[in-house]
This record gives sequence, structure tokens and C-alpha cells, in this order.
Amino acid sequence: MIKRLMALALLIPGMAFSSGAFATERAQKAWDWIDSGAVVIDVRTPQEFSGGHLDNAVNIPVSDLSRADLSFVDKDDQIVVYCRSGNRSGNAKQILLTKGYKHVHNGGGLQMMLSVKQESSSE
Repeated sequence: MIKRLMALALLIPGMAFSSGAFATERAQKAWDWIDSGAVVIDVRTPQEFSGGHLDNAVNIPVSDLSRADLSFVDKDDQIVVYCRSGNRSGNAKQILLTKGYKHVHNGGGLQMMLSVKQESSSE
């Protein structure tokens, strides 16, 4: 039992680091797509959107996405979706893929995306 607890204690910090690294990589890929002209969809609520959002982002809450008019987006366009933490944007990605959009990326949370952009701008 003690060996299992020790192994778990060693594993947890690595898991925390890898999830942070994953979020950073996910946000960086989102910026790469955005810089290449991807459509950006903020899937948070209108209240969250009005509190701050990425430039050129379109606000379509995830709860409205399956019935939203997406005629402004071609099925072959690159699309980046984001929210507060990455959970709703993960759901949004699946909805868009189900609707036939081929290139959808979950950018994760807004704050992580802004943080990654700020880091890359200061280098």
C-alpha cells in the first residue's frame, strides 16, 4: 500500500505539468491557425463575451451552436473554438465535426490563449 501511495505521489505532479503543457500547446496551435486566417468562435455566454474576447471572434454560445446559422463558414475552413476553460469548446468542436466541418481546433480557455499570445509577443 505504501509503495502505491509513493508511486501516486510521484505521478501526480507530472500529470499536472503535462496538462499545463497540453493547454499551452493547444493554445499555441490555436494562434497558429488564427494567424493563418481561421474563423474564431467564442462559445461562451453573451455576458462572458461582453466581458472580453479575442479580436474578430464571433460569439455563438455552445448551447446555440447546433442550430446556429453558420453559412458564413465553409466546411473546409479552419475554425478555432474557445471558452473559459476548454470544456465547452471541446463540446463545440464535436458539434461542428458532426455538422461536417473538417478542420476544427479546441483552443481551450481564453486566459490561456491570451497568456500564450502575450508570451510569444514578448519574445
